[in-house]
Amino acid sequence: MARNRLLSPLVKGLLRHGVKRSYAAGALIHNSQDQTDGFAIILSGSVSLFRLDRNGQRHASFVAGPGEMFGVLPTLSERFRSHDCEAIEPVEICEISRETLWREIDDNPAIRRGVIDLLCTRMTRLLDHIEDGQRLSFPKQLAKHLLEIAHSDGIVPYSQSDLAGQTGASRNTVGSALKEIASQGYIRTRYGRVEIFNIDALDAWAS
Repeated sequence: MARNRLLSPLVKGLLRHGVKRSYAAGALIHNSQDQTDGFAIILSGSVSLFRLDRNGQRHASFVAGPGEMFGVLPTLSERFRSHDCEAIEPVEICEISRETLWREIDDNPAIRRGVIDLLCTRMTRLLDHIEDGQRLSFPKQLAKHLLEIAHSDGIVPYSQSDLAGQTGASRNTVGSALKEIASQGYIRTRYGRVEIFNIDALDAWAS
């Protein structure tokens, strides 16, 4: 479903402890294998978390937008970062240190429950993504991705090239898939964006 832009209690509880930073569209926020000393909450804009294969092909894991967090798992496990992170558009983030996160987990039951809920949600999303890749055609996988990143008004503010980078597919494959979805009457493509007419109907078709 379209992303909920409201800040969760977990995010609200952590924001007061962070440091704000801004990045231009296309800026690399961090590399995979970087040392992890904290995580980030997105205040505005969106980022893509991805990996590059041996041929330099990008394989996106997910796109995160306002109110969402990235880097929590490597922060908790004290491992190196597992993905590259790039700003899809101008983005402002709030960085939270590992020390702060553990202190809040130890001292604040609401934060502790929020972190557990976040990790469970991320695991569920990962399992759903694996299952979708096995049972769904690419157009339906792309439809689910559009629903995941759409604004509440049904606007997906990304070009076909952006969607290709996010999904790891070629631009031609994305273009063909968008045409198939549009032929069903669920979306309309415009320069640099996609418009979803009926979020519930597209969700039912993709499932």
